[in-house]
Amino acid sequence: METHQAEAKRIQSLMEHGNLSDFLKMEPISGITLLAVCSTLEKKSKEQAINMLNTKKAVHAINTRHDKPGGSRDLQQQMKDIWATGKYSSRDICVEQECAHLSMSFATARKALRGTPQTQKNNLAPTRYRLASTSSSFH
Repeated sequence: METHQAEAKRIQSLMEHGNLSDFLKMEPISGITLLAVCSTLEKKSKEQAINMLNTKKAVHAINTRHDKPGGSRDLQQQMKDIWATGKYSSRDICVEQECAHLSMSFATARKALRGTPQTQKNNLAPTRYRLASTSSSFH
């Protein structure tokens, strides 16, 4: 019972300081702990505790859906893996060719490749703005 009371005090402290991010990082809360929190709170604070718990459940549900096989994070990783093979000379060509196979829109697939490094094979592709000659002299 003491552990539930200590946990209840910790939750109350998080609520009073409005630190929702720390609350969301906590392990699942037992029903007894939640009752201990609610028994010491005013009506407004009880509503706040329930809202925080619902938020935590919602975040967990969203992460579960996005992380499952075939979920958005899995599809993003597949697109990054395809790009990393070096098969394509540009990200746009890669996305154009592969987004339909992954059932992704072009925009979503292109966003998945933001910030990805050039592959070794891609680094050899010609660039748009190369100087014609480095030995030219200006007179």
